Amino acid sequence: MFLSQLFQGEPILEAVAQNETRINKQLNNEFAPVNTLQRALLVWDPDSLPRFGADGDYGDETASAVTRFKQDVLVVPADELIADVGPRTVWRLDEISYGAQDHPQTPFVPKVIVKLRDESAAQIPYEDNAQEFLPPEDRTAWDMAAGAFPDLSLTLNRALPGVDPEAVRQWLSENEAAHGTPSQQLLSFYVIPLPADSSEQVASAVDALPFVEHAYVEQEVIPASVTADDPLIVGQGYLGAAPFGVDGLHTWALPFTDGSQVRFVDVEWGWQLTHEDLIDTNGVNRVGILPTGTVSTDSALVNHGTNTLGIVMATDNEKGILGLAPNVKASVAPVETPAGTDAVAAALAVVGTIPGIGAGSVVLIEQQDAQHLPIETDLFIRLAIQELTRKRITVIEPAGNGLGAGNDLDTFVAPGHLFDSGRIFDRNDTTGAFFESGAVMVAAATSQHPHQRMRFPVAQPQASNHGNRIDCYAWGENILTTASLLDPVSNQPYRTNFGGTSGAAAIVAGVAVVLQNIRRSVQGDFLAPEQLRALLSDRSHNTGPAPADDGRIGVMPNLAELEQAVRTL
Repeated sequence: MFLSQLFQGEPILEAVAQNETRINKQLNNEFAPVNTLQRALLVWDPDSLPRFGADGDYGDETASAVTRFKQDVLVVPADELIADVGPRTVWRLDEISYGAQDHPQTPFVPKVIVKLRDESAAQIPYEDNAQEFLPPEDRTAWDMAAGAFPDLSLTLNRALPGVDPEAVRQWLSENEAAHGTPSQQLLSFYVIPLPADSSEQVASAVDALPFVEHAYVEQEVIPASVTADDPLIVGQGYLGAAPFGVDGLHTWALPFTDGSQVRFVDVEWGWQLTHEDLIDTNGVNRVGILPTGTVSTDSALVNHGTNTLGIVMATDNEKGILGLAPNVKASVAPVETPAGTDAVAAALAVVGTIPGIGAGSVVLIEQQDAQHLPIETDLFIRLAIQELTRKRITVIEPAGNGLGAGNDLDTFVAPGHLFDSGRIFDRNDTTGAFFESGAVMVAAATSQHPHQRMRFPVAQPQASNHGNRIDCYAWGENILTTASLLDPVSNQPYRTNFGGTSGAAAIVAGVAVVLQNIRRSVQGDFLAPEQLRALLSDRSHNTGPAPADDGRIGVMPNLAELEQAVRTL
């Protein structure tokens, strides 16, 4: 039975039927009718069928279709589906508990990050052991501070060791010319490597030096993901029609939506780029690796990156799943250094200097800090993000998964060593502490409508951060995407339970790519980051959350409306 016959006259489900041919071709196996319905939130464990009515019931409009679906179309319980459907099976990963609290890298040894006053930085070459080039008065002050730590042999090294300083200066100069305002001087940042746990004392001493603007302890960065312990839900339901998903099904059927005119960069640790759904139809790698760091081989971090890429760009190749923008020009920017540490700001600085990544590009930063706060809590990262947006690059940033009930970003007060103390994420702050990085900040919500702020039932409970700084939300659970853990040899694994603000941010990044691609194809230009963010967060076009979370997690993008708005803005 064809879906178009089964669901004729059912408005919510007709969009599925309209996409039947393309979706069945993409999945191409003996369970294609079932898998087609997976794409539209309709194949679940039979006892967990989705509720479509505003009150949580099926609703009169769809009740008869759901009844016919259960009677006339093969419905396979989740466990049987996993066991029996064959080579394109969707794997259960419930037993794998890798969340933001389980960062598996080598033990983190923080550095002190130092921002020199711009006039002081301009007097010395951008080299390691920069203390050797300080003017005499500044060198005397440095020696006195360093003398308090005789066992540490303090040195002032470049914070951007892999970056061409002239390329950075050119990038920042172009930003100044374009905006008519000074750029952030990223080459004013240095680091003090420390062999022992005395970073707070060193930071305090260095922060007091007259030629230093800020000195603070580097925060560890971790994935903004959570593997929830919910029952298995099969399908790319996050692509369903609003108000349930972002309506990727709608845009797949339209021209100019494949992402082919847009550059996309994923900033994190590792990826399995040979995955069957991340290579092109000829088996050739589609993803470039930018020279920002070392690609991690840690299985959990590789899995996280593979999860992210599948949501945005999984190939239209009759296998597995389909990304929101399957033909996007994708690159990855690894943040791990050869020493096993992370250098997110340095990676962003490299991205900013690459000529082909500019207006219209979308950069996704898939980290939060170790305090489960947005990654831009770090001063260096914050300023790097701001300069990327000034280059007309849209930056997508997870809001983070806070411990317990999640962090209220409105009331978070940054320590002085990270920012000038104040409510840096509160748009309503009247003291001037709020800082606008320009990033699109994304929270996580439940997959069930009406969407509620996500609370993760993991061993160490977490919840999506919330506050008026947040622009958008998307699903933070039950996300079907590419994976690398179970079968790295055959390159065919998928997972159904990716989540957290990492998963939500990847969905919003995919939407951003689609919208920029439409704009470029129709109008010949790209939206500025602030224009695109305004669209993504516009309450009149998008899906709002449950009343209790209104104003706390933004809105969920609705491509069916946004693709029309972006053509005429």
